[in-house]
Amino acid sequence: MLGCHHYPNMKLKYQFAIQRVTDFWAAVPVGSSAREYKGVMSLNETSREIFEALRQDTTESAIVDMMYAKYGENDADRITLTQAVHDMILQLQEAGVLE
Repeated sequence: MLGCHHYPNMKLKYQFAIQRVTDFWAAVPVGSSAREYKGVMSLNETSREIFEALRQDTTESAIVDMMYAKYGENDADRITLTQAVHDMILQLQEAGVLE
């Protein structure tokens, strides 16, 4: 079975407001974060939940467990969720928004 990559605890580096825009969510930096991070992130429902979980100090495996408790029914679901969480974390790291 695919396991989580073992990143240390992480959380968002900036403050974001998340707003629904038609069929997606937009994460927009607010306050002093708007001066430090220039950009808007487009999120689907799954990535929005991962993004929300990262507002607090957490781990990749804790996010997978949270998502699995909500959506999972079998090992195949855990594998799919593990990959989705990992991919989102990589995207956020590349964007420089995690600490």
